[in-house]
Order: sequence, then structure tokens, then C-alpha cells
Amino acid sequence: MMVLSTPDWRFVIMEIEASISRVAVFRNGARVTRIGSVEVEPGDLKVRLGGISSSAIEDSFRVDGHGKAHIASLDVQRKERLFEPKEDIDHIYSKLKELRRRLLALDDEIEIENLRISSMQQLLDDFSENYGTILAANETDISQLKNIDSKSSEVKNKTRKKLRELRKKRQEIQTEIEILESEIGKLDSKRKTEVFYDVDIDLEAEEKGTIQLELTYQTDGASWSPSYDVKVGRNSCRIRRMALIRNCTGEDWKDVRLRVSTATATPAHAIEGTPLYITAYDPEDARARKERAKRSMKMAPAAAAEPEALEKSGTAPPPSPPPELEETFAESSETVSGISVYDVPDTTSIPPDDEEHPIALSEEELDSSTIYYWYADEMVYVVAQNEVTNGSQLILPGEVKVYEGNDLVGETSIPQIAPHESFKIGTRIANKVKGEKKLVKRDIQKSGLTRGKIQQNYGYTLILENFEKKRIEVAVKDRVPHSLNPSIEIEVLETVPQPKKSQLGILEWELKIKEGTSKSIEYAYKVTWDKETVIVPPLP
Repeated sequence: MMVLSTPDWRFVIMEIEASISRVAVFRNGARVTRIGSVEVEPGDLKVRLGGISSSAIEDSFRVDGHGKAHIASLDVQRKERLFEPKEDIDHIYSKLKELRRRLLALDDEIEIENLRISSMQQLLDDFSENYGTILAANETDISQLKNIDSKSSEVKNKTRKKLRELRKKRQEIQTEIEILESEIGKLDSKRKTEVFYDVDIDLEAEEKGTIQLELTYQTDGASWSPSYDVKVGRNSCRIRRMALIRNCTGEDWKDVRLRVSTATATPAHAIEGTPLYITAYDPEDARARKERAKRSMKMAPAAAAEPEALEKSGTAPPPSPPPELEETFAESSETVSGISVYDVPDTTSIPPDDEEHPIALSEEELDSSTIYYWYADEMVYVVAQNEVTNGSQLILPGEVKVYEGNDLVGETSIPQIAPHESFKIGTRIANKVKGEKKLVKRDIQKSGLTRGKIQQNYGYTLILENFEKKRIEVAVKDRVPHSLNPSIEIEVLETVPQPKKSQLGILEWELKIKEGTSKSIEYAYKVTWDKETVIVPPLP
């Protein structure tokens, strides 16, 4: 505990440590509870709980507590603090300044040497230009030309050598400067401004003793998504619910009591129905409506704020503690509004690392039956599925891993399933049920009553064999062509057995096949069309 001074001499601010004790995670947010205690004397006291993450929602702070004191007021203050790098950066700046000074001096030396070469070259050019005239006047001899050429070459060679040394030195200094600038950039990146909240609580203590304070607030940056492991059997289905929790709040949830809720921290709105008027388009009327809308926007007052209840629609008060369960998973309960909550029995740690952390919520056995399905026109094999009836808990949309025994069948996704709603899952190849489609008849007729037309006849047999050790039911579908053109006529001639349903050319049967036996479906149809008509797509 830290005691801080305050401008108001009547109060002493006592800053206490209040660690995170409980977290309720919603679909898109979290409710955090911090608990701390303080020893007080009778009278007025100001207590500060500081360093709360900026992801907290400022108007969501609430305080409660235990002890003989009254809470007079709650003040939430948004503050900033600058984090400086631990490394000493001043000596790096000093060294950088010295290197830049040396670099400028080298640049001056290089410029002087370049001027020296230019001057020497200019001198030689002037001498060469006037040498012929002087030589013709017998005022010099050829040896003087050789002497000047030798001296100038010697000077230029020395100057060029010095330039190379200076440039090499300059490159070394430039490299050192770049290294120091890179170090400064890295250190500057460590300098950051952190926004946080301090919460000051005014207390009126009745007597000396210990006061325990509970500070709760809602925070952004937290969420969870559902994931499921489903193990299917012949007449059983066990579903394991998982919550993939993500903590991006900047606060470390270490050894906390965790609650997972299906609630969302999003306001819910009830929208009244209004008439939808339609009319013919009138340009003059449209312009008039547009002008009226502009005038009304200029005159309209500022929109009223949403009621506070809507702001916190996702933060319903926690339900009464659920009864203890025998399972080792989270204890589940349901609120009056139908929100499911799961209380994890042991303390949990979830760091603010923006990673998904799986938490087991529940596992239950659901009523299930195996059904078989075959669409003969598109599927070369029969598939099995489990038709499952959900229990009393809502299933949220999420990713599903499906197992048969200990073998992974596949991965899929599942929509939202209401309590006691039936759904299908675990589609897999039924290796012990075989389906085969055979074309047994196809002929073309172009004469007789169909003169001027073409008639094509088809006959098919569907055979299903059951190698399971039990009787099974198979839903079978196949299709015949369906015409959208009156010049193309399609007639189903016979089907044995009769389909349970026939619509738009799709035929549906439900067959019961005893173990070790087979059943067949036979059907035929004909297609008649004008010989000038080209059918697309082509018939089989």
C-alpha cells in the first residue's frame, strides 16, 4: 500500500494493490473484477486503485465492498505515462554528434584536395597553351617541360592517394553513423505513451478495521469463439464444447476465476415495423423530397444518447451459482434471458498475447441415430450421417472436429442449434453399404406418331447392398431431366417402387434394407422434342 499526498488536506490518498480475481468473458468483451483490501481509521479516506488498462470502458466502473464503511463517491481518471528505454541514449547522441562533426571536416578536406587537383590541371593547361610561343622565342628549353610534367604528376599522385584515404575514412565514419542511427531508432521504438485509468474511491469509515473493495468494469479486446469435438457412434453422439478465449486487453489474467458467457456486449434494439410504400418515379417529387430532407437535417437537434441500460445490455448481472456437477468440466447454468454461462472450476491464467487459449466447457451424450444417404446421379458412394438431437444447451456457430471412435472423420462447421433441435453431422463414407446405378435401356425413335419429332427412351436400375450386421434405412435421390421449354416433353413412364416425393425431376425414396441383402429401384422415362431443337446440356 502506498500513501500519496493530495491538495485537499482533509484527505490522504491510499493507493492499494487490487489484483484481478474474476473475469467473465463475453462473445465480444469481458467483465473484470479486482479485489483489494485496506486498513482504515475512523473518518474520511480516499483510496486509489491505479494502472487499469485503457481497454476498460470508462463509464462501466462499479465498486462494492465489505466492511464498516460507506462508499461516498467514485472518480475515474484517464491518465498517460511515458515509458523511456532503460538504456542510456545520451552518450549515443554525443557520439553521433562527434562523428557528424568529423564527417563535415573530412568533407572539407576532400573538397580542398579536389581543388588542388583542379588547380594543378589548370596550371598545366595554361603552360601547355603558351609553351610553344615561349620555346619559339628561345626563352626556355624542352627540359623545363619535362620537369614541370614530372612535378605535376608527382603532386597529382600524392593528392589522389590522399583523396582515397580520406574517402575510405569518410565511408567508415558514415557506417558508424548509420549504426548509431539504427540503435537510436530501436531505442526510440521502445519509448511509448501508455494510457491507463486510476480509480479514486471516497470512503467514510465508521471504525478502525479492514475494508475489502471489489472494483468491476467492462473491457474491450477480449472475446471467445466456440469449438467442438464430436465423437459419433452407431446410436450415440458425444459432444465436447470448447471456448477459444482471446485476451487482447493488455491485462494479465493470472490465476483468475473464469466465467464464459454466451452473451454479447452489444446493445440490442427493438425496431418497430413501418409501412414500405412504393410508387411510380416522379422526378419533380423526388427533388422536392430531397430538399425537404436537407431542410430537416439542418433543423434537427442532436440525437439523444442511448439509455445507459442499452450501453450495458451485454453485461447482465451474473446468475445464481449453478449446482455442482460431477463432470470435471465447467459448471453450466442458464439465465432467465436464455444466456448460457460456464464457470470454470479451477483458477485459470490467460496472458494478453492475442492468442487463442482453449478452455473445456462441457461434454454431454446426445440422442443420435445413424442415417444413410445416396444421391445416385452425383455420388459414387453411399454416405452415413448422425442425426443428433441437441440437449438443453444452445450450440453456437463454430468449427467442429468429428471423430468415429478414435479416428478423425473430418472437420466441418456447424450453424447455431437451438436446445432440443435436431441436426445432422459426421458425414462419412459408408463402407459397408454399396450403391450402383446402371443404365439398362437407351433407344431413339424417329417415326410413327412422333413424325417430325425425336423421342429418346431411358431405363435405369439403382442397386443398394447392405453389408452391415443390422437393418438400415437409406434415403435415395436421383433425377430425370426437367424441361423449361414447351417444345421439349419429358414423361416418367414407370418407377418401382414409387418415389416418396417427386418434384422438378428429382425423385426421392426411403428404403429399408435387411442385413446381408440388397434392394433395387427401377425407373424409366422418355424425352420428346422437335428435330430442329438442340437440347442443352446434351442428354446422356
